[in-house]
Amino acid sequence: MKLALAQRYSQAADNSTKLQQTLETAQQLTVQCLTEVRQSLQTIRESNFELNTALHTLADQLRSSFTINLDIKLPSLPQQLSYQLYLMAKEELINVQKHAYSTQAHLSMMTVDHQLMVTLHDNGCGFDIGTQSSGYGLQGIKERAQLLGGQFTIDSSHQQRTTLHITIPLSTAA
Repeated sequence: MKLALAQRYSQAADNSTKLQQTLETAQQLTVQCLTEVRQSLQTIRESNFELNTALHTLADQLRSSFTINLDIKLPSLPQQLSYQLYLMAKEELINVQKHAYSTQAHLSMMTVDHQLMVTLHDNGCGFDIGTQSSGYGLQGIKERAQLLGGQFTIDSSHQQRTTLHITIPLSTAA
């Protein structure tokens, strides 16, 4: 999107400052995306991926933006399932960082009645669930949950906190 905007600015002679700023932003976003892809591939290849450690590392990285409380009580899980849970939690927490204007978030992961339960609460600004989003984050979380045989729900409204729920049956998750 930034590159398309830069292309438009390049066609107008009086937009050189805007063009330069847009190109710099596009370059920063590209570097960030490549870094995230490399980290994801490295994590997938690690045979010793440990969900609890990865979540605490992520929380430490994001704590400069808001307070994160983790409550992780999961049994030993297959590595791919652990990694999918990590990716969903990461997307949820990054959405809080980018959009919620939150000072606190609480992420819990536990098993209840033979189901994995993942819940994220924040005290941010919330959003109208009915409004169409241009991003892929929430859709990606929903698709991952469905691939694992689970469900993803959101409880939020404009100017209110947000709660995200993921429920995955342990029978299909294993």
